[in-house]
Amino acid sequence: MQEALAHLQTALPGIEAEGAGQLRHLVQAWQQQMKPVQYACLGCDCCYPAVALNVLQETIPDAAAPALACAFEPREGAWPVVPGEYFAFCDGPSCPVAVSTLGSVGLAEQLVVVRPRALCIVGKTETENIGIEKIIKN
Repeated sequence: MQEALAHLQTALPGIEAEGAGQLRHLVQAWQQQMKPVQYACLGCDCCYPAVALNVLQETIPDAAAPALACAFEPREGAWPVVPGEYFAFCDGPSCPVAVSTLGSVGLAEQLVVVRPRALCIVGKTETENIGIEKIIKN
């Protein structure tokens, strides 16, 4: 989202549209509220930063923000095959269980501490689309 706001802040001074001045003030306020977060992925239609950049590119082409798109392509020979924000232990017949804690990071961390014998991967489900797709691919 920080990238989308930075592109918007750069583009707005040259735009003479109604409400551009008010939007400049809002962008500055939003930028002050941002906190550094690193995501395992970025660019799907269901990611707010990607949606914001794509809308910015469509609405204000001069903003020069690239439209984003991504796919969760499995990485051959890697575990987990699709990167994400979860805990992974092993793959193979000795640990066949994957657990989604829905939106709870705390529950995932508790399961890591207990680590049931058959557990191979545990984490929260980011969204219905991303989370289910990652679970299936892993």
